Amino acid sequence: LEQADKQVRQLKQAYQEIALKLANEKVSSDQAASEKKSLEEAVQRMKTALCEQQSSLAISKERIVDLEHENQRAKQESNALKSYSSKAELKNRKLVAALAESKESFSHIENELEKRKRSENRRVVTTD
Repeated sequence: LEQADKQVRQLKQAYQEIALKLANEKVSSDQAASEKKSLEEAVQRMKTALCEQQSSLAISKERIVDLEHENQRAKQESNALKSYSSKAELKNRKLVAALAESKESFSHIENELEKRKRSENRRVVTTD
């Protein structure tokens, strides 16, 4: 009986050791599953963030292209305005030159009229 009792105790102890090992393995397995799930969730968050960044980058690239087109149009308008300004300045110079010429001609005509008037006045004074 003592022998059987001893064997029962040994079996109980072996059973407890096996149960403890299985429990530890289950904890390790559960922990590994939990870590795997956490890693999968982190990977999913990273994928989502990457998609958002790619979308934002695509929008930024489109905006850059739009701004480049806008800049090109502005440059073309600026060049057109510079050309118009140059033409207007040239026309203005011509008008100023024509005005000066007209003023000179007008002064000449005024002088001629003044001379004729004086000449007429002398004739009138001498005939009286």
